Amino acid sequence: MKNKDNLHHLYEIASHLNRAFSLQSALRKSLEKTLEMLTIETGWIWLTEQDNKSVYLAASYNLPDISHP
Repeated sequence: MKNKDNLHHLYEIASHLNRAFSLQSALRKSLEKTLEMLTIETGWIWLTEQDNKSVYLAASYNLPDISHP
C-alpha cells in the first residue's frame, strides 16, 4: 500500500476518534480502518478490566457467526 493511502486511512481514524462519543464506537471504527489498511478481513480488540484480572471483547469486525453450528 502506498504511503499516501496509509496517511489517508490514518487521517480517517483520527477524524473519527475526534468525533466519537463512546469508546466502543471509537474502537470499532479504528479497527475497521486498520484492517482495511492492512488488507485483513477479520479482527478484534480485547481490553483489560480495571482490576487487571479479566479481559473483555471491546470491539470486533467481521467475526464468523458461530451461534449456528
